[in-house]
Amino acid sequence: MSSEVIGRLITDFNNLNEKCVHLVEENQNLKQQNQNLQQENQILKENLQEKDKQLEKFQERNKQYEKLEQHVKNLEKQKSDELQQLQQLEIISQNLQNNLGILGSDKAKKNDIKITEKKMFLTNKYDERKKEIMNKPPIINLEIFSGSLSSFNESIDIDTEKSKLYSDIKLVVGLDFGTTSSAFFINIVTKESSGWLSRQKDTILVYNYDYSEVVACGYINKCPRFNIVELFKLHLGSLPDNLKPKLPIEYKRAIADYLKEIRKDIKSEVARRMPEANYFEDVLLVFTVPAEYSEEDKDIMRECIYNAKLIKSKSSEKLQFITESEAAAIYCMENELPNYNLLSIGSKIGRLLLLTGGSTIDITTHKIVGNNPLQLSEVTELIRDFCGSTFIDDEFIKLLNEKFETRAIDLLKKSHYNKFRYIVFEFCQRVKKSFAGDDNTKFSYTLDVEEKIPDLLQYVSEETKKIMEANNWLIDIEYNDIKKLFDPIIDRIIRLIHIQLLNNKETCSAMFLVGGFSGNKYLRRRIEQEFHHAVKITSPLDAISRGAADYGLLLLNPNLNKLGNNDISSSILKYTYGIQFTSDWKDDDPPNRKTSDRKISKFISLVKRGTEVTSDQDFTFNFKPESGQTHAKFEVYYTNEKSATYIDEPGMKLLGVLNVDLPDAHLDNRSINFGLTFDPNKITAFTRNELNGQKFVTKFCYQ
Repeated sequence: MSSEVIGRLITDFNNLNEKCVHLVEENQNLKQQNQNLQQENQILKENLQEKDKQLEKFQERNKQYEKLEQHVKNLEKQKSDELQQLQQLEIISQNLQNNLGILGSDKAKKNDIKITEKKMFLTNKYDERKKEIMNKPPIINLEIFSGSLSSFNESIDIDTEKSKLYSDIKLVVGLDFGTTSSAFFINIVTKESSGWLSRQKDTILVYNYDYSEVVACGYINKCPRFNIVELFKLHLGSLPDNLKPKLPIEYKRAIADYLKEIRKDIKSEVARRMPEANYFEDVLLVFTVPAEYSEEDKDIMRECIYNAKLIKSKSSEKLQFITESEAAAIYCMENELPNYNLLSIGSKIGRLLLLTGGSTIDITTHKIVGNNPLQLSEVTELIRDFCGSTFIDDEFIKLLNEKFETRAIDLLKKSHYNKFRYIVFEFCQRVKKSFAGDDNTKFSYTLDVEEKIPDLLQYVSEETKKIMEANNWLIDIEYNDIKKLFDPIIDRIIRLIHIQLLNNKETCSAMFLVGGFSGNKYLRRRIEQEFHHAVKITSPLDAISRGAADYGLLLLNPNLNKLGNNDISSSILKYTYGIQFTSDWKDDDPPNRKTSDRKISKFISLVKRGTEVTSDQDFTFNFKPESGQTHAKFEVYYTNEKSATYIDEPGMKLLGVLNVDLPDAHLDNRSINFGLTFDPNKITAFTRNELNGQKFVTKFCYQ
């Protein structure tokens, strides 16, 4: 075979090979396109399902609106009928007057006083009845939620409805979703309720290489191919942005993915203990949230719970929220107070709840205000600070920076984050949870760098490398070093407790340490040393999840309700509330704040933060409209400060606006009362026209 033939064969082979490569690439492209189309198809399906749900909601709202419209028509007809009756009464009154007028003058004079009294009585009764009917609003009970009509109720008792709603509940699950660890407790609904606790699980997720699948939950796998996601709860609430961790995925998805794993545990326990139970029909879920959560935060959490398939629908009534402090209060009231003989009303019945979360410390003081049944009232403002157990992790990281230089640790985090987080996780398991801070100076922790984080070796400086080689790449963290990690955090917590006790106007007799960090022996030891002379101290385990489950049982039996509208009979405002008010500028006012028409706007405080309020209290402000004024706009502001002068001061925020119509503009004697009331879930703003009884009302969510 000639070289020319061989050359052609080689060329043909190469051409065929290139075509084959191109075909393989085209095949891969087609596979990718097919995969993309499948994903798009799935997204379209989900969008279509969502639209179907929205259509169902719209149809339901339309039906509710039709019922409402018919009810209003019935009321209008009723009002018309009553007006006709009054008109007939007026005709009778006029006939009576005419008949009386034809009597003889002498007889008329004798009875003049009596006739006048009768006439005035009938006329006044008529005017009163007419005014009552004309001003009587329709008797409609509406609950407005997120700007949409969510329920229609004409005259149904709420407790009865709730009792009917929960009549088939067989199990109550109290779920404490924490920053660093979570737990749930299940109560069986029987005459003598019993329950069981699932093991606690750290709030940690481990994803595969592309975050498409959760491969582990509750612990950290040091495999470098996996990705760790944690502290995602910190993206809800008022944590400053600079303290919120950066996440590789959207925080709502991380929360939902973690709750999906919790759901598996809950359903497994339910199936094992009560196989006949239908989860969506027979289970009431009570979910704990921090006291600082706004309504928006709760809505986001509800969405995540729904996406985790812990509830059947997003608006399900079988999900109830309770704050962590209230849940802990219920448990301690039922199970701890009897141990201290604190159930009598009178002296020394206050108690302090110290909630130690993953990143925050919440301190609230509660007082028993009723004994039969037991009732609690929050009597001092909440103290919240960012000095929880995760800050001890930060102290450990600072120690690593000192040992290996910050540059080396930063490079390790950037290139091998999983291994870095694993050594922090191991420190938490072996040191943070078990360190007692007693005089046992033999307690220590040894980190083998070559075994645990060999990748760090390539980043350390030559000087550090020589030192570490001399120590066989072992870091011995002795007792005093560990103690120094804890002391700054615990010192800060103790200062907060002193402030809280100083603010309390009554003696606090018992202190309950609840939450994940409260199990640390050193924290408890330091607090006992500092406060044992003033209060009794205990650390009830799982108080939050157990209290949430107990609250669920109270919801099922309104007669035993110890929270809701009865138990927390009063609350402490976290902010100062007031309105913007414009008045005439005066010589002692700042010149730069004078408007072109010589006016000045100031903040008028109605109620200060730290004030104990009940739902039947009104905080009012009276103003006189100017002559010719036909409209007023009340802007409600709130601030974390106890006093303020202007609405543009730092920390001042707009809560909402109430617009008011002002009739009778020609009158000069108009008087308007503006006020705020504070219900457990809503703030009500209202105005009352003292001249004609006109009233405007709107509701704002707590922020």
